Amino acid sequence: MLRFRSLPRLALTALLLAASAVLQAPAAAADETARFNPADRAAIEQIVRDYLMRHPELVLEALQTLEEKHQAETQAETRAAIEARRAAIFEDADDFTYGNPKGDVTIVEFFDYTCGHCKRSFQPLMDFVDADGNIRLILKEFPILGPRALDAAKAALAARKQGRYLEMHRALFEHEGQLTEKALMEIAAKAGLDGPKLKKDMEDPKLMDIFSRHYALAEALGIEGTPAFIIGGEMLPGAVDKERLTRVVAEAREGR
Repeated sequence: MLRFRSLPRLALTALLLAASAVLQAPAAAADETARFNPADRAAIEQIVRDYLMRHPELVLEALQTLEEKHQAETQAETRAAIEARRAAIFEDADDFTYGNPKGDVTIVEFFDYTCGHCKRSFQPLMDFVDADGNIRLILKEFPILGPRALDAAKAALAARKQGRYLEMHRALFEHEGQLTEKALMEIAAKAGLDGPKLKKDMEDPKLMDIFSRHYALAEALGIEGTPAFIIGGEMLPGAVDKERLTRVVAEAREGR
């Protein structure tokens, strides 16, 4: 029978990680545990159980290590997905581009006009791009929160035919209240748009083709909510403010 007086802390953490792997891969685990006889396996299990009772913090450490490993793997997969779809992400002529077209850092935003986090991110993002002066911002409509979100996105893209996409984009995010059909026409009027022409242009089937491409791209990149940003080849989910943008853009420039 195996006998262990004590196990080093690092060894126990490693053992916990191995145990987690065993749970995730029972077939492989059967091969590994076959090297021990039943008595030895029982002894190991009892040692681990007793040690964890005295040092429960090791469970948290092991879980944290596993989470960090999972995050690193996810980030690597996302970087690979971004690299494989560079043309669709950074060179789609149907996407509106703001800021410096030759900027040394590109920010891509997937957004929904009815998303509260998108609304809160709007002004800090625009101010940051304006103040920096060397950023290219690519805007990708990603209406996922219902029919009103879809209509708002259609209105924004349709406004490009009147050369007033940015005005409509800003007005939609600055609007307080529901984006009903009536509200969209009022917002369009304030943004200097011809309402009847906008309504007609919103029916252009090409708009749904654009959204379909954005949906497919988001799925391939693992984007499940809004806003979501790509900065320097890295995925950045969730709302942004000046501090977060400053840090991430600086990291992107350092990594170039």
